[in-house]
Amino acid sequence: MKTSLLHNLGLYLKIKGLSSLRLAREIPFVYILLILSGLIVGFLFMIKLPVNNSFSTVSISIILYALIGIRFFSIREKEFVLLKSLNISIYTVNFIRYALWAAVFFLLTVRIGLLALLLACILPLFDKTVKFSNPTIPSFYKKSAYQWLSAFRQSILWIFIFGGLMVIISLFYSNLNMLYVAMGILICLPCFFSFYLTGDDGSWLRVYKNTSKLLKIKLFELMIHSLIPAIVLFPFALFLSPFFPLLQMEIIFITVNILIFYSFYLGFPHVLSSYILNAFFVSVSVFLWQIIAFYAIIPTVLLICILHIILSYHLNGLLHVKTEIKN
Repeated sequence: MKTSLLHNLGLYLKIKGLSSLRLAREIPFVYILLILSGLIVGFLFMIKLPVNNSFSTVSISIILYALIGIRFFSIREKEFVLLKSLNISIYTVNFIRYALWAAVFFLLTVRIGLLALLLACILPLFDKTVKFSNPTIPSFYKKSAYQWLSAFRQSILWIFIFGGLMVIISLFYSNLNMLYVAMGILICLPCFFSFYLTGDDGSWLRVYKNTSKLLKIKLFELMIHSLIPAIVLFPFALFLSPFFPLLQMEIIFITVNILIFYSFYLGFPHVLSSYILNAFFVSVSVFLWQIIAFYAIIPTVLLICILHIILSYHLNGLLHVKTEIKN
């Protein structure tokens, strides 16, 4: 029985490895170097990051571990069919994924790593019962904002739950840093999930013939859905944070959302390109805010204006190609 399970796991890993290798061959070599560089920098950053075993630090780490794990490690329908054909349980595969993910948290502290490993034994049990699609759950997203609404039904509800818990914990323990992290999760992650995890099949190419109208609608949706959590969180955050630093943090988070939007459509239809653009633009913006504080709003606005012009040309090209195909 054990030999059969190990054999089937080997076949499963071989199939996934071949699939990943096929995907990697389609990625330009320069992008691969950038991804590897980012992973190395992230690894070194986590090793040198000064982390203690305080309650707030452990809470943030474990919440992020669970949130990212639940979202990314859920078994999809095609993979479920493959596992069933190989007679491999969902729990086994998900435990391996969560355990490997827990290994990353050992780079912070041993205690956080052990807690993450404990969760690796528990979280896979919920894979069969937890559903990310529930159209009956009410939301403030309109049907026209299909990306945001779809992401809410899949993931954003969980973000609100985890982020809300972090806000409550940070207020209870008067932890300002944890509060800022929670605000970043509640303001930025819904935007990121709406574009990158829900994706866009390009249906807007069949609906909009005017690039300026498309950008106005998309930007309006973005600003509304970014401002709602920012406005709701603001009075609660004032219990711990001074007014102007809090205002600056919320402007940074909304700026990150705007850059996520421009990066996604500048890279469209190549998601990997948009990931790289997003990482670059957000890093530059955050670096400017750290160096010159509130004055960073000037170069940031200039960057957004330049991206808007470039995106207008890019979308015009896509719409032009689509029109030629139709004709």
